[in-house]
Amino acid sequence: HVVYYLSMFTWDYFIYILSTLVLVLGVYFCDILGIYSRFEPLAAFTVLSLLFGISGIFYAYSFSHVAKTSPSATSYFVFFNLIFGLIASIKMYFLKDDLHIFDSKLSSWIISSIHYIFCLNPYYALIRACMDFGLVSFINGMCDQCPERVHQCTRKLYFSIVDEHHSFGIYLIYLSIDWILYYALIVSIDLGYLSIIRHNLKDMRTLLQNIDLVRQDDADVKDERDRVDAFQNTNTDQTILTTLTANRLVKIFGKVIPAVKGVSFQVAQGECFGLLGVNGAGKTTTFRMLTGDEIPTSGEASIFNYKLSKDRNKYLMQTGYCPQFDGINEMLTGEEMLTMFALLRGISPKSVKYQVDNWINLLGLEEYCKRLCGGYSGGNKRKLCTAIALIGDPPVVFLDEPTSGVDPISRRNLWDVLGQSQRSGQAVVLTSHSMEECEALCTRLTIMVQGQMMCIGSTQYIKQKYGQGYTVMIKLANLPNIKTSLTRLKHDMKNTFSIDCVLKDEHLGLLHYHLTDNRTPLSTIFQYLEHLKHLHSIVEDYTISNTTLEQVFIAFAKREIH
Repeated sequence: HVVYYLSMFTWDYFIYILSTLVLVLGVYFCDILGIYSRFEPLAAFTVLSLLFGISGIFYAYSFSHVAKTSPSATSYFVFFNLIFGLIASIKMYFLKDDLHIFDSKLSSWIISSIHYIFCLNPYYALIRACMDFGLVSFINGMCDQCPERVHQCTRKLYFSIVDEHHSFGIYLIYLSIDWILYYALIVSIDLGYLSIIRHNLKDMRTLLQNIDLVRQDDADVKDERDRVDAFQNTNTDQTILTTLTANRLVKIFGKVIPAVKGVSFQVAQGECFGLLGVNGAGKTTTFRMLTGDEIPTSGEASIFNYKLSKDRNKYLMQTGYCPQFDGINEMLTGEEMLTMFALLRGISPKSVKYQVDNWINLLGLEEYCKRLCGGYSGGNKRKLCTAIALIGDPPVVFLDEPTSGVDPISRRNLWDVLGQSQRSGQAVVLTSHSMEECEALCTRLTIMVQGQMMCIGSTQYIKQKYGQGYTVMIKLANLPNIKTSLTRLKHDMKNTFSIDCVLKDEHLGLLHYHLTDNRTPLSTIFQYLEHLKHLHSIVEDYTISNTTLEQVFIAFAKREIH
């Protein structure tokens, strides 16, 4: 954080100094009356401007956390400083000058206290300082023209903190130290300390006791939760094999909205674990808790022996993260982005070039690596984000829809890369809306509904346990009187399989049936279909397959809708 903000501040302050230089020169050459262009007021104005730049820049940085987009943050920044900078400074200026009209010492003390609190806003302090600077400079300018009234001059009071009505020394002190407050604030936000404090101030027991967090519907989910509980209570060598552990994660927004309810699972080395669910099912919130973007209401996440709540920095050092929305600097090239993250991951400077070139080649970015990231297509941005997550070989990689917008060939290539990462021992946590991707990559997965894990296991196990029968595809021959033959075939299919046979789709030359009764043996189904094939010459061929993962997912999704 120190290196990042120091580099950002150095550049921003350099630009600010150039602007200040132009402003000071403008005052010097445009001061016709000679009031502000003398050495003392010009030096005072320069010091004031330079100090404001330091605090003002860090103050502006803090507003980057107020909103998710630059236009929104800018709007909040302008509105806030209009109210608590310009308007407040003018109002308090006249109130401070009229403190004698308040009979109560308490009222005077309250107004003075509000004034000093407002001084924590660099814009308020700057405007008040400029008001006093203008007054002092004007009086001193008049003194030069009327030497007989020199006793009223305040030339020596520019930097005084004693006579606040004729100096702005107190504001210079505020502008000298305000930046410390705002730097501490933005670092605390970045490291999650404010979220932790806010989390600890809540009465979690009151929040949790009124909400039914866990529903014991699935034996596999319960077994996984019990296994995690047992693992947390033992100190064994299993820690070496178990990379990531999520233990009863709960997230409640506000006081009554549970987004995640008691999610528990483990991810071993070389395993790819999938989080599936419709929008609003809680998978994104779970993902954000695991990556440190959200503080859990209760529960814990750990990587090896590093717990997110206690060893946050060490926990995050073990992770690579591909966010759902591209987290890249559009003013850097792809090569520069990978180089930066390689250095941040601690890769030796001698090996950085090799590592960067390796990931560029693996993900097919050779043609684009020298271009600015802002000009990348959506698919190339996803590939770059995935490379950023994988470079440096972190033990755990979080991938949030990594192939969204990626073309089929690049998608297959990315799957191969992730397969190599798993074989090398990396643990991968994946969210995706592509069932094909989950079947290709995930060794285990869970489907979430209304913030809860409804099932957990391998893709084949889940399809077998929750499968809704079989899928039958009948290929039709192109015969004369096809309509009559087709009607007879449909009638016989319905009579043979009764109500368990549902015609899902009908296309030219193809019938798609869903047999909902999975209790009927496959051998019996084959006998029936062979019999129908001999009876109906329109049947050219047929296939039988188990229920797909997508069909299981849709079945769980319907539970959320209802």
